[in-house]
Amino acid sequence: MSEEAKDTRRMVEAIEERDSAKFLKVADALHYADLAEIFERLNDDKREFFSEHIDKEKFAAVITELPDTLVEETMARLDTEGQREILDQVSDDDRVDILQDVSDDTRERLLALIEPDDIEVTKSLLKYGEHTAGGRMTTHFGSIHAEMTIKEALHSLRGASDETESFSRVYVVDAKERLCGYVRFRDLAFNTWETKISEIQREVTRSILASADQEEAAQMVSKYDLFVLPVVDEQNRILGIITHDDVVEILEEESTEDMEKMAGFSGGISEETYLNTPTMTHFKRRFPWLFGLAILAIASGIVMIKFEHVLESLFILSLFLPMVVAAGGNTGGQASTMVIRAMALGELDEGTLWRVAGKNSDSAHARFLTRHRYGAHYYFCRSHVLPRHARRNRLRQIWNRGCHFNGGSNHFIYPRRLPSSDRCSRGKNRSGSRRSPSHHHYC
Repeated sequence: MSEEAKDTRRMVEAIEERDSAKFLKVADALHYADLAEIFERLNDDKREFFSEHIDKEKFAAVITELPDTLVEETMARLDTEGQREILDQVSDDDRVDILQDVSDDTRERLLALIEPDDIEVTKSLLKYGEHTAGGRMTTHFGSIHAEMTIKEALHSLRGASDETESFSRVYVVDAKERLCGYVRFRDLAFNTWETKISEIQREVTRSILASADQEEAAQMVSKYDLFVLPVVDEQNRILGIITHDDVVEILEEESTEDMEKMAGFSGGISEETYLNTPTMTHFKRRFPWLFGLAILAIASGIVMIKFEHVLESLFILSLFLPMVVAAGGNTGGQASTMVIRAMALGELDEGTLWRVAGKNSDSAHARFLTRHRYGAHYYFCRSHVLPRHARRNRLRQIWNRGCHFNGGSNHFIYPRRLPSSDRCSRGKNRSGSRRSPSHHHYC
């Protein structure tokens, strides 16, 4: 058992025993993400003990890792001063995530608790949707001006070092806060103090609008191997950055959504674990698709009833029904998986609709021809339409030329006239007399 697993078990034991000293000791050793996982598995009584005894700074980090549905409930466990402290401890982007996860009434009440220095930034971020680049960005980034020297730039950055999310890229802006370029922190460290920023700055080749979808931002970071992605407005003024930890969360959410679409789930994705998701939530998300499939199955049954006389006259056709049903479901599952995955990777758009339809149509025709030949092969080998001694030669003809079955005459019909040497009866019937020319196309 790993050390983390042992600490997790000790944490649960401390909560069950109501041992606050042991609880605090183990909580200090665990990462806040592990603490969030433990908190989610607890019942209401144990969650109350957890929230009362844990350090507020660490509890603030735990809340940022909780599913949306638990955020409001957890904040409600705290008194006004506790809520104020939580909102003050988290970063601006996490603070906005908390506010977006609660009801409107709770959001207005929590906004009144935010410090005056943070309220303006918080309200500006709330303007953007939860799933946009603006809703994901953080405003704590390093910025300097091009006319500064390295000494002046370092002095400027030193004052905001505690709050800055990342110094891997320090962005260069002009007097109107428009993005001009960036410098790496190593550029500041290994050049002389008198060097101008304009002499070492690099061009920013990738940025994203605050109104763009968060998935587009994640794809840009993944595709171009970016450390951070600057978020700008329509005037190219830098508003914030999207960091790698945000990208990981976005990709996890989007991949979960894509997989649920493949499986026919409806509604928004759930951030709760499977066991903690209510049964009715599972039902509501799965039932619409299953109900639609049931209607289609009834329609298929009606079609079969219409052709009941065909099945009665040639019962062996009913043996193919399971294959047809299974092939239809498997083919649809394969096609939807490939198409949805291509959409998730940004390989498809509105202009590729007909190309996708054409590609699936060509693939369907290829599968149909393959099954057609194998179906004839199965019928030919398992039935007694032809004598046993003639099956092997006819099998080669079916495979090489392709034929279809005529249910009325109980014959396989070839699409073109066969050479006299390849005719099924070789020009004679079983009694040895010559067949009529009209039979030359039958086997």
